[in-house]
Amino acid sequence: MDLKTAALLCDPITKEALELTETGGKQFLRNRRSGRRYPVRDGIPVFVNAGELAGRNRQFRRLYDTVAIFYDVQSHIYAILSRQNLRRLRSGFLAELECRAGDRVLEVSVGTGLNLPLLPAGIDFYGLDLSWGMLEKCRRNLRRWGREAELFCAEGENLPFRDESFDVVFQLGGLNFFNDKEKAIREMIRVAKPGTRLLISDENEKQIRELYHKIPILGRRLWSHRDGLGPQLELIPKEMLETTVRDHGDGRFYTLTFRKPA
Repeated sequence: MDLKTAALLCDPITKEALELTETGGKQFLRNRRSGRRYPVRDGIPVFVNAGELAGRNRQFRRLYDTVAIFYDVQSHIYAILSRQNLRRLRSGFLAELECRAGDRVLEVSVGTGLNLPLLPAGIDFYGLDLSWGMLEKCRRNLRRWGREAELFCAEGENLPFRDESFDVVFQLGGLNFFNDKEKAIREMIRVAKPGTRLLISDENEKQIRELYHKIPILGRRLWSHRDGLGPQLELIPKEMLETTVRDHGDGRFYTLTFRKPA
């Protein structure tokens, strides 16, 4: 980890400054006031351990760690079963972003990184996920694609970044199953620069009802948590501008966009 990246980070709980230190040949990010240290594991800062998680976040981290090695293959099967061109759908979602070369871009719930090849070249890409297994798979994909990104292991509800750090912030898939959706949305707003257009996209109930029970392991687990689905506009702070909801894929998916006031 370099000092430029470390300068963007903060303690995810207290939002206090962190400093990059090294002990015994291992890097850590240390909260100067409290003394708490967060390890940098194979170049990826780790801001949450499995034992510190609760509720759905704990359950889904365990699940995604288990399925990470074959997640991309399962995504292909998912596309066949749903009769959807998921790459085309994701491209359509991402087209609603205002993303240009030179932008600092944050994807929350980066997974195995499948959205990065659909974004413009020349961006500074930062990907965050709760699952260490998914981040490892993402790193292997990055090497295969010849792309670079900074990766972080943390909860979406407690982002480890300073206020107003990113030109682009988005989250595709996963918000349906967060512990605290409203807090995660407020965190994405906090780390976005003023004037940023944010994007959230996920599956509507139709997609989950008609498909998930057909997918082994992952789908059945998600099917059991199908409450509170779809674009919940009440979670978007009223001061946000240009709030828009669109359905995609015959109503199976939605995109929710809004702009942080300048």
